[in-house]
Amino acid sequence: MKKTLVLIVVLAIGAALLAACGGGGGSKPPVDMQKYETDTFAIEFPKAWQKSNFDAMGLSMAFFSTKQFSADELSGLDFNSMVSENPLFITMFVPQTLAGSMGLDDLDSAMKDVGIAEEDMQVIKEGDVTLDGAKGKILIAKGTDPEIGKMGAHVVMVKKDDGTTVILMGVTPEKDLDKNLEVFQYMQNSFKFK
Repeated sequence: MKKTLVLIVVLAIGAALLAACGGGGGSKPPVDMQKYETDTFAIEFPKAWQKSNFDAMGLSMAFFSTKQFSADELSGLDFNSMVSENPLFITMFVPQTLAGSMGLDDLDSAMKDVGIAEEDMQVIKEGDVTLDGAKGKILIAKGTDPEIGKMGAHVVMVKKDDGTTVILMGVTPEKDLDKNLEVFQYMQNSFKFK
């Protein structure tokens, strides 16, 4: 994977935090799950995982991983090191006012910027997707990143009618790669807007 899709998330998190400074779709869950609900969405995630959520400048994010971390840790987080050892699933709500500055006006282009090198990629699924009625794009792939090693990625980007871009992104290291990709798919299927 070139540059890697995790750079997009790191830049988005970094920009947001620096500026702010101051049911599973009818299938059986691959692991024991629990429900997380906010004012805007509900999703299921593994009971053994931790959740963290952050809001900054209208950007709303929820992180699900085997590792717990706080907003204070995000500015100095070695993202590549973290995802080389821990699976991570992120939900991100980007309001229309921020979508352009984050390169999310055109989801086809944004998906190309995910940056998975074709010579080292096995595409599992790619194309159009609907996330609880919102239309967008999906990419699920496996590959090798020079800094992370063998990894899997599950990326969904959709636009709601109000112009909000919603991103679901899972990154998993080699350990339990296939199982974590199943977990990510289940999480996507369980996602519901409120």
